[in-house]
Amino acid sequence: MAKNIKELREKTKNTKWLIVSGGDQIELREVFKKRGLANYFDGGIFGSPDDKDAILKNEIKNHNINGKSLFLGDSVYDHQAATAAQMDFVFISQWTEVVDWEDKFLSSVYSDIHDLFISSL
Repeated sequence: MAKNIKELREKTKNTKWLIVSGGDQIELREVFKKRGLANYFDGGIFGSPDDKDAILKNEIKNHNINGKSLFLGDSVYDHQAATAAQMDFVFISQWTEVVDWEDKFLSSVYSDIHDLFISSL
């Protein structure tokens, strides 16, 4: 994964990357740092106690997210948060626990990040 994320980050070097998760923010930051991935997310790594809607609203208000934005997610809530924030959304099926995701996400579905990366070439 590190190779693909490095290549995708290089192709999008003029953009900010953020993590917006329901997981504990402190733990997320520790895990991403330990795995050598934190540097890719120059916009920040965010999680609970704030929910995704609050995080996105705050980051838009503070101009950390501006202009055309893309949200990669694996849940119905991710889609709802992206829609509320007026962001484009791509559903990553390999990450999901949504049982009937095929019925909910008819377009913009990718199996994993690698598929998204390959299709953007």
